[in-house]
Amino acid sequence: MTQPGLVISNRDAIIKRVAEGEPIGKIAQSIGVDRRTIARHLASDPEYQDAVMSYHDSRLDEAESMLLDAATHEDVPSRAGRAAAARSYWSSVSWRAERLDRRYAAKQEASGQSITIVIAPTDSDGRIIEQE
Repeated sequence: MTQPGLVISNRDAIIKRVAEGEPIGKIAQSIGVDRRTIARHLASDPEYQDAVMSYHDSRLDEAESMLLDAATHEDVPSRAGRAAAARSYWSSVSWRAERLDRRYAAKQEASGQSITIVIAPTDSDGRIIEQE
C-alpha cells in the first residue's frame, strides 16, 4: 500500500536528505514507505530531480577521488587493492547514474541512410499475403 501523504508531508526533508547523499531506501524506511513510493510521488518535482542529480554528482566525485588516491599513493602493495575497489565503486556508481540521470546516459547517435520497415501479413510458410 502506497502512502503518498507521508511522502508529501516529508517532501522538504526527503529532498534535503537526498541532496546530502542519503540513499533513498534508507530515507523511505525511516518514514515508513517503500522507496518506489518516494520516486513515484516526487519524480516530477524539479527540486527532487535537482537533489538526485546532486546525489549522483557527489558519488561520482567521491569515486573519482578514490581512483586518484589509489593511483598516486606511494604504498604499492595496497595501492592495487584500493585501485580495484575504487574501479568497482566507480563502475557501480556510474552504472546507476547512467540509468537514473539522463545527463550520464551513454550518448547514441544515428546517421546514414533512411530505413523503411514494411510490416505485411504472411501465411504459415512465411509468404506475404497479397492484400486488396
